[in-house]
Amino acid sequence: MELISVIVPIYNAERYLSRCVESIIGQTWPDLEIILADDGSVDTSFDICLSYARRDPRVHPLRLKHRGVTAARKAAMSVSTGSIIAFADSDDWLEAQAIERMYTEMNRRHADIVVAGYMETGRGQASGEQSAVILDKIPAGVYSGEELQKDVYSKMLCYEPFFELGIRPYLWNKLYRREVIEPCVMLPDDHLTIGEDVLCVYPAILKAESVSFLSEAYYHYCIHEESAMRRFRNETEEVGNIRMQYWGWSRILKGTEWEELVWPQAERYLLHHFMVRAANHLERYMRLSKTSFLERMEPGSRMVLYGAGAFGTSLYDMYQRTGNGQVVGWCDRNYKKFQQMGYPVMSPEEALDLAFDYVVIAVLNQRITEQVKHRLVLGGVPELSIKWLNTEAIQKINLTDVIIWEDGQTGE
Repeated sequence: MELISVIVPIYNAERYLSRCVESIIGQTWPDLEIILADDGSVDTSFDICLSYARRDPRVHPLRLKHRGVTAARKAAMSVSTGSIIAFADSDDWLEAQAIERMYTEMNRRHADIVVAGYMETGRGQASGEQSAVILDKIPAGVYSGEELQKDVYSKMLCYEPFFELGIRPYLWNKLYRREVIEPCVMLPDDHLTIGEDVLCVYPAILKAESVSFLSEAYYHYCIHEESAMRRFRNETEEVGNIRMQYWGWSRILKGTEWEELVWPQAERYLLHHFMVRAANHLERYMRLSKTSFLERMEPGSRMVLYGAGAFGTSLYDMYQRTGNGQVVGWCDRNYKKFQQMGYPVMSPEEALDLAFDYVVIAVLNQRITEQVKHRLVLGGVPELSIKWLNTEAIQKINLTDVIIWEDGQTGE
């Protein structure tokens, strides 16, 4: 049997860690090397790691100084010995047959990477309740040669003009041959704390000779109030992360055979990242030219935000920080899930009973936006009161200018 190394970066994860490790120990593929890379936790996480190491010789705890998830993954990769590599986050868990099924597919198809779906699980989800299965936009199948370039590389970061990912940039729902992923794990800056997996996953796909996409999901991604992707974060930190991603992409793509095909996608991805992680920074930059990334609304208007995903969260945070406009309601069709996470989100029916001037559709995917707009019009909301992205202004954005712009500059 081939040895498969499973790398788990850990930081203050005592509430969820046992569930994660138990799911890996319980895999039906027995030949595992489980590296628990503790990034200087100050809770009992490392003690939990040690307890599992005493019970199972396949578990290898690694105690590190706190330097961030990127450095922890690099350290774990450096000590791992498996010819196949898998990843998991410490607050998530895997189905028992996850690794065996993905390895079987890898071996049968001679693939360098196997990509599966995942299941999104909320904090308050009842035991046994079916999780939402999420698959990538690239259809299931095996891609190599010209098919990789035509059907995968050309769509992996940006499947639609604005904006839907072709392949989600997570390390943990994939299985990799070591020679493909190891150099890519070493690429991101150690200080990168959000989006670090982007600079690992996509370069690995470019390096692969064959990639297999499955229509099944084996990984449970747990969304809760402590999830890194769901916290309201420091804007300066967010902008710094996006800048590091930009310069990372520049180093990876500039002057290569992939630049023409992938760089425009990377630019759209990073612009999307500004909108979902640092919308206030982007809005201030655009106001230098007296425009906005949203359609025009009268100053001080009362608005309902429709959508509580990443973009909706970013907009809500922006309006809470700036006071430019009064958010009288924030709604989503999946409002119960967001309420369980502690967000002040209500049902669309409740929000649309409020007194408002505009409904802002806080969704970046144009296809979904049109569906929401249709429902709103049928529900009696005047079309002129429904606002979305200012696509004309967005198309004129020079991403490099946004990257290098600092508050206080005039833009001249």
